Amino acid sequence: MKKKKASLRIITLYLIIVLLLGAIGFMSYKTFFEDSRLHRLGYTYRQIRQLKEYEIAEKIEDFNQSLLYALNSREFVRDNLPYYLLFDSQMDLTRIVNELAKNYSVKDVELMRSFMSDEQIESVIDHEKINDIAALKGIIEKGYDLAEAIRLANALPAESVSHFLSLYQLSQPENYLRYLENGFDDETVCLIFNKLGDEGFNNLSFMHYFSELYGMISSELFDVEMLPRYLMYYHAGNSSTVTKSVSAVNAKKDVVEITDYSTLDVRNPEKVEESSVTMLVNRSHQLSQSYLPESLKDVDADYRYGPCQLTEEALSAFKAMADECLAQTGKQILIYSGYRSYAAIQKDYQQALIDSASNYQMIDSFMFKAGFDESQTGLAVEILEKGQEKDDFSSSAALKWLKENAYNFGYVLRYPQDREFLTRISFSDTHFRYVGIEAATIMKEYGWSLEEYHYLLTGK
Repeated sequence: MKKKKASLRIITLYLIIVLLLGAIGFMSYKTFFEDSRLHRLGYTYRQIRQLKEYEIAEKIEDFNQSLLYALNSREFVRDNLPYYLLFDSQMDLTRIVNELAKNYSVKDVELMRSFMSDEQIESVIDHEKINDIAALKGIIEKGYDLAEAIRLANALPAESVSHFLSLYQLSQPENYLRYLENGFDDETVCLIFNKLGDEGFNNLSFMHYFSELYGMISSELFDVEMLPRYLMYYHAGNSSTVTKSVSAVNAKKDVVEITDYSTLDVRNPEKVEESSVTMLVNRSHQLSQSYLPESLKDVDADYRYGPCQLTEEALSAFKAMADECLAQTGKQILIYSGYRSYAAIQKDYQQALIDSASNYQMIDSFMFKAGFDESQTGLAVEILEKGQEKDDFSSSAALKWLKENAYNFGYVLRYPQDREFLTRISFSDTHFRYVGIEAATIMKEYGWSLEEYHYLLTGK
């Protein structure tokens, strides 16, 4: 019995030894071929030992110089080994990878590597953290540069990304965000782009939110030049549906012939609180008696008939416009009236009443009462061509040039002939208003008066 047990122990020991030798042999065999594989890839035996030390030898498929730089760098962070393994470059990317690891998961960086170059990834660390790498991928694939794509990926709500990517590349993608900030939903924003194209999409991005817009733009009869009038007509309660408003305005049912301007004063006018180049002052928008524009400047003698003032911005734009008009036409335009105070407007109005024997109907056709006259803003000018009488200006070369080019300098003809039913004052070809280049360009493009532009801007 004892001999039998002894024999079993010997056999067991023998088996253990055989298994150990086999394991040692297998490991040696594996090590030999693993070392040979890595050596063939270009690693030295010292580098191979280093790869084994960090237990990453089996993960190596190519010669990775950037990994070797990392393993031998003073900035090496062992926890970042999964990140180092993602890069295969001849450059030392240790610092860059360490910075990426502070903000992004391995999965995030792996996704970056699938669509970005090393140079792009290197520049990522100089930007704010990217919240949605998948969104960034889609935006870059649309053709946007990295900086723009990062800004968009971070700014677009998650639910908006797919809508944004459904559009062709936008020339001004920030305007998509502008629409969202103004309250529009993605479906309406996409409809605006698809209906109006890139230029129209950009032009209307200043617009106040209107819930009726989707229905109006969806109409086959929609005409963007009529848009403010559609909205005005509908909001005035003149039509029960937005579709009927479109049809009515297209038929010019909103156009009313004015026979007596003295009846147009509004009982409770909107108080104008803003001070901007697009501020609206008219019979329904009133400035306070104390309103005084900021930065009023005296107009240089070469640009005026008599002493007058404008805001600094309006004056600078007028001088540039006058110089260009002279250069192109040989005609010099001069200001004969600029800023007027509340008191001066009131005095002029009272004097006009005296001179006309209180003919309100006549006076109100071309003058506003104090508080309702935009000359108090310092943004309005009365213009004449040097050497001509006021009655001759309508046929002057200077006016022809201004009608075509004033918008390039931020000026518009304030009271156009076909907009009297909106401006509620008779046509004037000498009265121009500074509104800034952006607004003037849009107003010129669509033939809008300031009333129309301001309604789209503010909703009132």
